[in-house]
Amino acid sequence: MRKNFILFALMLIMGIGASAQDVFKKGDIVANLQIGYGSYKSYSILVPPTTLSVDFAAIEDLIKGENGSIGFGGSLSYSGYRAFSSTETLHYKERANSWNMGFRATFHYQFVPNLDTYAGLTTGLTRTKEISKVKDFDGNVVLSSTYRTRSSFYTSFIAGARYYFNDFFGVSAEAGFATPFVTDIDMSPAVLRAGISFKF
Repeated sequence: MRKNFILFALMLIMGIGASAQDVFKKGDIVANLQIGYGSYKSYSILVPPTTLSVDFAAIEDLIKGENGSIGFGGSLSYSGYRAFSSTETLHYKERANSWNMGFRATFHYQFVPNLDTYAGLTTGLTRTKEISKVKDFDGNVVLSSTYRTRSSFYTSFIAGARYYFNDFFGVSAEAGFATPFVTDIDMSPAVLRAGISFKF
């Protein structure tokens, strides 16, 4: 999977014959709200990975003075998962919550009008909390505890595209391959996500 992302990124960067850059130029600020897909152990999804990210265009016209720009920004995401099980006398409920905060840098290259294509890197912190509750059949809580909280740094190679319907609004899709720097972590930002974008 990592090789596919790297190949896609190289295709974006090394493409030729594109029109002049106009969808992500110096001074532009783009806010993205995206819903993604992610998994956690054998838990079911309670809140799908939801990500808010912001990109600021800092440099433009890197290639032949008319295309190629670099953006910097950040991202914040949240996801929640749950699992249930029962015995003859007790109900077991487990829940896992994850927050991801990261810094991102992206290279943008425009191939066709209104379409912003880019590749880049995100690095940040993942924090996961697991909570368990045990109830009897009358609904009384027998045991409630937070039994594990973990944090890990991660890095994610990203590639995406944003299509604008006008100067301010568009739709977006992004793929990322996340690899934690610390391996004792089970949750990372969503691999695939899509949503809307607003340009200021």
